[in-house]
Amino acid sequence: MSKSTKLACGLLACGLTFSLAAPVFAEEEAPVPAVTAETPAPEAKEITETAPETTEETPQAQLKTAAVAAVQKTDVSFVKDATTTPADFVTVADTNTTLAFKAGTEPKTAVAGTFSTTIVATLADTTTQEFVVSYKVTEPAKAPVKAAALATAKTNVTTEINVAVKDPSKFVTATSGVTLSFVKAPVVNRLGAQSVTVAATNGTTTENITVSYTVVDTTKPVIDVYEDDFYVSQGEEWAADELVDATDNSGFVKLYFANGQQFLNTSKEGTQTVEIIAEDASGNTSRVTLTYTVVAEDFFFFDAPVIDFTKSTATNIYGTAEPLTTVMILDENGELLGFADADENGNFHIKLDTPLKKWTNYLYR
Repeated sequence: MSKSTKLACGLLACGLTFSLAAPVFAEEEAPVPAVTAETPAPEAKEITETAPETTEETPQAQLKTAAVAAVQKTDVSFVKDATTTPADFVTVADTNTTLAFKAGTEPKTAVAGTFSTTIVATLADTTTQEFVVSYKVTEPAKAPVKAAALATAKTNVTTEINVAVKDPSKFVTATSGVTLSFVKAPVVNRLGAQSVTVAATNGTTTENITVSYTVVDTTKPVIDVYEDDFYVSQGEEWAADELVDATDNSGFVKLYFANGQQFLNTSKEGTQTVEIIAEDASGNTSRVTLTYTVVAEDFFFFDAPVIDFTKSTATNIYGTAEPLTTVMILDENGELLGFADADENGNFHIKLDTPLKKWTNYLYR
């Protein structure tokens, strides 16, 4: 038997003896398995008890701020004679609150000074609050006195093209005692919007006033008629500018027949009329009507007879005309008063039965 076996037997015997010798009342312990070198000891298990969490709920107080129904204003002021309302003195926080002046304390602003008024605020629950509010009434601020202008610009000023303007008062209105002059002469040779500067001085102060104006052309051309009753041969060509002349302040003018034709109508014999138009660059027009007579190509024109007033009397008319032509004297109604033939030298003598009268027009043909 080995030493280890002997030792185990000895320990077992001792244990048995100890058990028999123990008192009866001893509590029997649970047997503990023997631990040997070959038998490993059982692992000890750690048991941990977790105490249940205890949560204590703390209720939060809900704070409510009571709304203020109205708040009195400070530093209230008005300009003299201003109109006031209760809202000028108290600010309402609750739209259900109404404001009114307390009877007998209505504010007055007719006089400058410091005063007070009482405002009654009626809340939604019909309770009321009173506010005594001080306020000031002040004089209205006086606007600074501005020195009167020496001159003021006129509006809607127009001037004719190519017509010089020498008077500055056409462009500005000056106060009494003020002298006006152009800083630079106004432009008048160009149509449209322009500007000019006028200097106004009272001897100590000078002001420059710039004025807008418009150069316009409203003047009609002027027509100068060469002859308003004339003869032309059949088939001749006469342009409008050969019968009349025209001028215009703009420096430009054109002449043309109103019927649109390029030349005078000379297609048939007889007395006719024609209208000529003169038009400038701005469309201003002037018109003239001429009377003319178209004669056959074999019709001859002679110079008018020349009366010798030194030799002639009321019943005997002397003069010269185209040789071998007939000279007639007609009254202003076209009635024939007398006639005679000119000799080969052109001299003629007409005897009249009725004397000519002074200051009366007569026609010699």
